[in-house]
Amino acid sequence: MLAAPAAAQDSNPIANPDAVVDPTRSDDTGTETVPDSGDGTETVPDGTETVPDSGPGTETDPGTETEPKPPPRSAAWGNAALQPPDTKKEEAKIACAANRPPISKMLAIGGSVQRDEGGWFTWVALTIAAGAALIAIGAYALNHRRAARDARTSVGPLEISATLVAIVSGLVGLAAQFIPGVGAQESPPAEAHLAVREVLARITRAEYAEKTGAGLADIPQIDRREVGQVFWLEVGLKGYRDKQPELQYALYDPDLGGSLLVGTGTTVKLNVEDSDSQTLVVPIWVGYPGSKHFQARFRLIDGDAVRQIAATETLSTTDHRYACQADT
Repeated sequence: MLAAPAAAQDSNPIANPDAVVDPTRSDDTGTETVPDSGDGTETVPDGTETVPDSGPGTETDPGTETEPKPPPRSAAWGNAALQPPDTKKEEAKIACAANRPPISKMLAIGGSVQRDEGGWFTWVALTIAAGAALIAIGAYALNHRRAARDARTSVGPLEISATLVAIVSGLVGLAAQFIPGVGAQESPPAEAHLAVREVLARITRAEYAEKTGAGLADIPQIDRREVGQVFWLEVGLKGYRDKQPELQYALYDPDLGGSLLVGTGTTVKLNVEDSDSQTLVVPIWVGYPGSKHFQARFRLIDGDAVRQIAATETLSTTDHRYACQADT
């Protein structure tokens, strides 16, 4: 079982990274699904059966029988891990042919940056303390000058009052700064933004799981070798301190009118820091679908409401959707 670095576990902005690498992760977001029978046949309205062209990387040689790819509306079409085991092994074998592209490594992990914009109470208290201290110092200096002239050494009420105000305000300001909950105020109105900042190609499911701390104990070896892309998302949150936002994403086929690739919908929970304003940098792994092109779309969900939407440009899939065991 792969183990994640301690730093990755501490800073992972995804609360449930296992959901990203789960081969059966689909959350049923989609339309009608044609079950994959395992033989790649699709029943059309006239009752006949058609066999589509062979799937990604399944180049057919004369006299060589290869596993056909599932129909476009099946879950296995969008999610390679939902193919029958024999089909996955056959595709992985073909993907290890000569001139295969290399796989990539993740050079960084996700994280978050907090920006606490609600500290006005602290600064007001410290400003009052500083002002009172200056008054006390001025009053003491004035009284000291009078004492030298009139031989009077008693401390006046102004010095005493200003000193007490400075001490009390200073203690309140320090408490609000360093003790959680002291000086707390209502969170600002909720605001959010979502953007795709970078796309990394040819990252294996196992590589992503190792970096993010996702579990692979129950995932077959063949699925760990599946290759996909990692989308780096920037999620800006303001006023979400007490909320539990989720990130929902799925793949769409622009060659089929932008229809959803069933079996690709996933929803993951985000870790929200105890801060009024924060920015999360979230890496999301998505396996290559069986379509020639695809588009990834992301939604920031708060309860049942969509708060922000982001999408990639049209991307191309690959004929080599599995890494060789020597590469992993």
